[in-house]
Amino acid sequence: MSTSLRPLLAVLALAPASSAFAAPQPEFTLGTELYHEKYEEEIGGAKFMQEEAWMAGLNGSARFFLADNHAVKFKGRYAQGESDYTGGYNGGPGYGSLRIDGLDRSVYELHGAYEYTSPWEDHPVISSLGLGYRNLTDRLDQGGPGGYKRVSEYWYATLAFESSFFLGTSYWQATPRVAYNYLLQGKQHSYLSSGELQNDQNKGHGFELAMSFSRPINLGARSTLSVTPFFRYWDIKKSESIYTLNGGLIYENYEPNNTTKEFGLNLSLGF
Repeated sequence: MSTSLRPLLAVLALAPASSAFAAPQPEFTLGTELYHEKYEEEIGGAKFMQEEAWMAGLNGSARFFLADNHAVKFKGRYAQGESDYTGGYNGGPGYGSLRIDGLDRSVYELHGAYEYTSPWEDHPVISSLGLGYRNLTDRLDQGGPGGYKRVSEYWYATLAFESSFFLGTSYWQATPRVAYNYLLQGKQHSYLSSGELQNDQNKGHGFELAMSFSRPINLGARSTLSVTPFFRYWDIKKSESIYTLNGGLIYENYEPNNTTKEFGLNLSLGF
């Protein structure tokens, strides 16, 4: 009799211990964002071209907990808008002599990261290491003869830190976040009338700054509303050159040094 009870008692004794280590429930967000983008190129320290656009889009994320302090997070976004182009004519007047408005522009981005949470002075600090992919399509071909479609691809690594704290005795919680992006590989696809050119971009970096303000709302036990102003930045160095022959002349084709600045606001629902 006592022998037959031991396995059952062992199972009953283990059950509370197993449930104590159960991982938290997954967390999801869905949101929308609006931001202003400014893209600039320079050659030899002089401004070569610029595009400015208001971009609007959707974003979302999913966080899955592996244990109390360990998680993986996946996120993505898509945005589109119309850019105003400022540049110059080939072999003619320089920067500022050519202006074209209303060029379609779109971007999507995918990112995955491992996260570790540790306490610091009674506040949780999340450190994360991840990989991302960014794809931007620029329809310069809509500007008339001489324009061409461009697709820019970035593969990058990210190191990020964030923390959270309540604002006084209110329900609002603030979450500052800073991230550094290191370009692993970039490709610029230029669809010219003579065919496609691919330029490799191997040097570049960027960073992201954000401050999220969130509070619970009555849409479920864990639902929250978040408002997040943000700033994103990229600095990409001159690409590798491709040489082409046209009319007996050799031409050097490359993507110049360029920067991208994005400042905007994200509104999201967490559940």
